[in-house]
Amino acid sequence: MMINAHGCGVILSEPLRKGLPVMVKLVSNGQIKKGRVVFGVPLPDDSPWLTGIEFENPSNFWGNTNPPADWHLV
Repeated sequence: MMINAHGCGVILSEPLRKGLPVMVKLVSNGQIKKGRVVFGVPLPDDSPWLTGIEFENPSNFWGNTNPPADWHLV
């Protein structure tokens, strides 16, 4: 999984349609953030897909205590 203030990249077993509304839930605290699928790329393995999810609005959803300087947060 890759994360940033604008969303994340996750590996899924099946492709999701570009533009599909999704909700990401943090297992650690139950917090939920709305987003949408922006891309899906098949990986070399049998079935996994790298899926890009963009949040509706950037934030430190991940609770990173020291976010990188390029995370321009409002």
